[in-house]
Amino acid sequence: MNLVYENKKIKLIECVTFFSRFKGFMLKKNINEAKVYSYIDVSNDRIISKCPYYDLCGGCDTSYIRYDKTLEYKKNIVKLFLMIGVFQSIYAILQSYTDFSFIRRHSIDYMAMGLCSNPNFFGSYMVMQLLLIGYIYIYDSKKKYLFIYLLFAISLYIAESTGPVISVILVIIFSMFVIPKKIKKILKLIIILLLSFALSELSLKYVQTNNYGKEFIPSYDISSEVSTIFKTPIKQIGNGRLTIWKNSIPLIKKYWLIGCGLDNFRDAYPNFGGVKIDKAHNVYLQISVTNGVPALIFFLILLFMRHRRRCRRFRCYCR
Repeated sequence: MNLVYENKKIKLIECVTFFSRFKGFMLKKNINEAKVYSYIDVSNDRIISKCPYYDLCGGCDTSYIRYDKTLEYKKNIVKLFLMIGVFQSIYAILQSYTDFSFIRRHSIDYMAMGLCSNPNFFGSYMVMQLLLIGYIYIYDSKKKYLFIYLLFAISLYIAESTGPVISVILVIIFSMFVIPKKIKKILKLIIILLLSFALSELSLKYVQTNNYGKEFIPSYDISSEVSTIFKTPIKQIGNGRLTIWKNSIPLIKKYWLIGCGLDNFRDAYPNFGGVKIDKAHNVYLQISVTNGVPALIFFLILLFMRHRRRCRRFRCYCR
């Protein structure tokens, strides 16, 4: 019996195949949902959850399985997640470096999107993949992880989205201070990251010149964004994001208590040259304007508590 969560079939708990009496109904082909009301026999890997609220809460999907087995299942989930990332990366590279119409139709001429339909979405997705495989390498120094890391780094750069690239660099540098005993591995990750960016930049220029001619000038790319940042008027940096942030600050004073409401930022933001701005492009400003300052304070407290706990566990594991 496979674990079912929110009507989605997740092949996770193959060992928990227990005999039971149940009542259920058909959701779709090969996917059933049932509620167990008695057990005839159970798996040896099944245990009684220590949490008295397990049956009511539903927040711990694997607390009724032996801890060593839960680690095995979680590893399988991570492997599946990385396998999907590898597929997305290969697909994105084909988008940027080949001329197959059935692949290029999911992208534009100079930005890779994978199957995310947007270069910014794809870049953010690759941030998760890149950091995940990077930290796995820090824990388990296998060379195969470096190859996957290189693949994800190239995919991140060819998405031509500056924000995700900067965020990855900042997180990796921050890791040097959180886990200083692993600094050699982190420095290796930084070197591979920068080399992959340089390789991607040079190869992209070559491919674009050959495919589109020397007259081809992309409307946006990371190298141009970085090289002209000090020459660009402040209000135009980041595709006008600084201007949006500046105009969003007065809205905090106006809606500081309970905000203007979810998804109402478009209506609260002043007219921007005839263009409707539907988000602040900054999560803290977005929460402040739409949910209010108290919600932002609560959100920051949750972030602080969570990161403090993560950093402590990180340090304990790396000792």
